[in-house]
Amino acid sequence: MAAYPRRRSSAAEPRRLHAIEVETADGFDLKSVYQAHAQGRGANYSWVFGSKRPGVSKGDWARVLWTANELKVGLVTFEKPHLMSTWTKHFDPVFRETTLEDRADFLKQTVSAANIELIGDW
Repeated sequence: MAAYPRRRSSAAEPRRLHAIEVETADGFDLKSVYQAHAQGRGANYSWVFGSKRPGVSKGDWARVLWTANELKVGLVTFEKPHLMSTWTKHFDPVFRETTLEDRADFLKQTVSAANIELIGDW
C-alpha cells in the first residue's frame, strides 16, 4: 500500500510504502514476523496481521511480541478478520529509510508494471 505521510516536508516528498503480510489462521506464528520484515525490504513500513485462532502457544507468543518489537514490524491480531472491532494492534511499525534501488525492487515485486506506469513516480 502506498500513502502520503500526514504532514509532508515538501510537495515532492514521495509516498510511503507499507508492506502488509496477512496470515491465515493456521499460518500465523513467529516465522510470520520474520517473513513480514523480509518481504518489506524496500518499503518504509512492515506489518503482519494474523489470527489468534487456533492460537500461538503462550511461550511462542512472548517471542512473537519481542521479535515484532525488535524488528520494528507492526503487529495486528484479530479474532474475525472481517470485523475491525476484533482487531488488536500490539505495535505500530517504525519508519525506515529505503534506497532507491530497494524501493524499485519492492515495487517490481509487488505492483504490476501497468499500475506503476499509471500512477507514475512513487
